[in-house]
Amino acid sequence: MSTENPTPDMDLDDPFIARYATKVPDEREVLMRADFARMHDVLANMDKLEVGDEFDRLVGQADEIDLRWLDADTADERAAWAYLSDAHDDWKSAPATMARFHDQIGHDRAGGWDPLTPMEWRSQLQARELTGHGAWTAERDTGQVRAPLPGHAFAGLVTGRDSEREVER
Repeated sequence: MSTENPTPDMDLDDPFIARYATKVPDEREVLMRADFARMHDVLANMDKLEVGDEFDRLVGQADEIDLRWLDADTADERAAWAYLSDAHDDWKSAPATMARFHDQIGHDRAGGWDPLTPMEWRSQLQARELTGHGAWTAERDTGQVRAPLPGHAFAGLVTGRDSEREVER
């Protein structure tokens, strides 16, 4: 990493870290998500300023955070940052499309098929939340999806049986 402290402490007094510490199992991922939220908070505050010293200071902060992850030590961290950034851009530019995508992924996950990695799903949830298009609740990211039922989805209707009980016709 390119900053003085490449692995900041998991300071739960930091509101950005605390926001993700209960939603994300990996400490490095918590730090990445906290930095992404912090960067966007800095960028949002820039809108209220005239160009000048304070504006330049905030640009420097946002750039430092962005470069920390763009130049991360591992390809996985760089890819995760890029995916989160792209997801955020998608939610900003096409919220209706992304809402349909989110609903479809939720439906797929409930059916036992998970087309995204857990980290990609969390990135979608974070991007959705940061752009104001929905809350990321812990229940949405429990990782507990119903186990898929064996066989064809309509097999119970065809055979007249659903698991161990008879199906009414």
